[in-house]
Amino acid sequence: MSISKADLKRWVAELASSGRASGTQARRVSAVSSFYDSLFADEVIDVNPVDRLRARERPKRREAGTAGRALNDSQALALLDAAEADSGPRRMPERSALLIALMLGAGLRVTEAIGLKVEDYLAEGDNGAQITYLAKGGKTITKVLDSYIDERIRAWLAVRPATAQVPALQAGARTAKRTLLSTEDGRPLTRQTAYRLVRRLGAAAGIPGNLAPHDLRRTYASISIQEGVSIRALQLDMGHAKSETTEGYDRSRHQAENAPTFAVGRRLARVREERDRLGDDFEARIEESAELAEATSAAVAEVMDDDDDL
Repeated sequence: MSISKADLKRWVAELASSGRASGTQARRVSAVSSFYDSLFADEVIDVNPVDRLRARERPKRREAGTAGRALNDSQALALLDAAEADSGPRRMPERSALLIALMLGAGLRVTEAIGLKVEDYLAEGDNGAQITYLAKGGKTITKVLDSYIDERIRAWLAVRPATAQVPALQAGARTAKRTLLSTEDGRPLTRQTAYRLVRRLGAAAGIPGNLAPHDLRRTYASISIQEGVSIRALQLDMGHAKSETTEGYDRSRHQAENAPTFAVGRRLARVREERDRLGDDFEARIEESAELAEATSAAVAEVMDDDDDL
């Protein structure tokens, strides 16, 4: 009960030197903190000693860009194509295409995708087609769908087996909800079936290694960030409790074209090309641009002064 901040810092240092992943270290510190929280709630201690550690002294749950594997653009397209062409005995390409689209194009976890009901889909919501589902942690998320995913849902509903339309009512249930990604007899896909399907489609698409469903969610997050979606908006969209979790999905910083040094290089290359094209007129154009920028800044400052007066 008399543990000190120094004791905690020594223990955290031991965890850091143990070679364990930062997420594992953070979970252990969190477990200890929860223990002391319970003692504080029972008025056994006056303060949780873990709270005395500064944020920088605690192990991070996840560093940016360390959340496993994400597909590149060509691999993502190849996977979608493989799903749409998933034909053969007892295979339903419309269902395969929808499962991949929900995880890769909407960022759903595999359990969220296979848990969807037909009634969770609304073809004409306030902002177009949408789905509303229960996410991890009991959060209810409504997600607007782009045209590709909406088309995959419509295509699957058009061929969904008739035997899967109405499942048996459970005792006490008022209405029966129909499983969206159902088997022929109306049961939902299992996680094991979804894993096998994703792995098989990954191999058909020529993607090396064993592809896992969560790799598609990572791809969704990584592409979103590359396309300019803010971390906060993506955090809410994916149902993450902490922004650090969302940042862990950002694989874009590991790509050379997104590094600042490449951005500077591209800028200088454009300026060099413009200089070579304009020749003697280049310096005059630069001076004109500088004068225009100065005049614009002065005009903006004058407007802001007027606005303050108002």
